[in-house]
Amino acid sequence: RCMNVCANERATAASLLEDPWLQEQHRPNLHDLLLLPTPVLRMMHVIDQEQVNDHMEFKEIGEDLLDACQQYGAVESHLLDPSLRHFYVHFKVAIDAETTMQRLNRRTFNKRILVITFFPRTAWEKKELF
Repeated sequence: RCMNVCANERATAASLLEDPWLQEQHRPNLHDLLLLPTPVLRMMHVIDQEQVNDHMEFKEIGEDLLDACQQYGAVESHLLDPSLRHFYVHFKVAIDAETTMQRLNRRTFNKRILVITFFPRTAWEKKELF
């Protein structure tokens, strides 16, 4: 509808913004999360359930991950999610997230290999974690 050659048959910008199909926000695929830099990183499965249950160890792991990330840039916020067992870190600028990903991805931490992806900023801001 928006690419019609005939101008009077083309959809208007206002009508396209109201189109339900265009309002749906789809989650990015794994390819997007690996290649499209954002200022937010997701480190997957950094803890196991036993560590979630041990409050002191849980807190210590979160602090260790934060310290590792702060070596590569200024961090605005972070979260170690106990239900997903992922660590999320929001940098001030995307280049710092990119550097951190390059330096820490596939490194061993807490007897686990870190698997890191970028994470959509809008999902982070809405706390829509996955």
